[in-house]
Amino acid sequence: MSNRLLPQQFGAGTDISGTRIEQALDALVRVYNDVPADLVKRRWCPSHLVANYSPSQDNGVVQPRQLPWMANLNGIGGGSSSTLEPPTEIQNPQRVKSCAVPTVTEGNLFVWESAFANARPVIISALSLFAEFQGPGGGSGPYQNNWTYGVAPPALPPGLLAGDPTTDFTFQLAVDDGWDIENRRKLRQEILLWRFRSDAFFSDPKFSAAADTLLPPHPIGKWQGHALLTTPLVLIPAYSRMRVQMTIPYYVGGLATSTWGSRPWKRNAWAVHAEVLEATR
Repeated sequence: MSNRLLPQQFGAGTDISGTRIEQALDALVRVYNDVPADLVKRRWCPSHLVANYSPSQDNGVVQPRQLPWMANLNGIGGGSSSTLEPPTEIQNPQRVKSCAVPTVTEGNLFVWESAFANARPVIISALSLFAEFQGPGGGSGPYQNNWTYGVAPPALPPGLLAGDPTTDFTFQLAVDDGWDIENRRKLRQEILLWRFRSDAFFSDPKFSAAADTLLPPHPIGKWQGHALLTTPLVLIPAYSRMRVQMTIPYYVGGLATSTWGSRPWKRNAWAVHAEVLEATR
């Protein structure tokens, strides 16, 4: 191996002594602690990756479409499972790490995942998820989930009451392990929102100063929603696969238990946005 950063060369026909190896390692440490100016990338170009999902409203359909939302637990044979399968039978029993929330079993979670791959090193400078609903003045349409707890069992998490903002969702960015890319247990979590109160992310356009000048006007007026905004600076190595993952709960009992309802993926209009910085050549 030859590299202009090192005063040593290792390859066929060269000796490998302890002194030369030690000198090479010392040189690497010096470069790491004081990177030469000509090796620092200073020009970065932002790209914006967006994924949206507006659930269809299949009125009267017994089994309405829920994709892209998937059950958290994988089942033998490629389907979903309501119980955790043994690791000896399936490689990835769960799709997501760090998704356990109080009063919700691991088999009662739905996951929306968007994956992106990069051929060069990139920086994630912003990651957001938007869950819109039709609030007051927004009509009586199907998107009515404002993320609050209901009154029916199971018991609410400690310290919370019916009508309080929910804490039963997660949002994260994970990167596949470079040596075992298909093993979900080895995902490297870079961003994680877990057990936050939903009112911390509540967004209402009535508090904005700008008027709605969209033409033609939106058929149901302004929407409310939740905006999960993060502003990290995460360096992603070349040839990585990033996974943006959102989990939402399913409560047996449906509408009486929380505003998630019996089909929680249908009660919001969803969008994910990632800002990725790529070094210019």
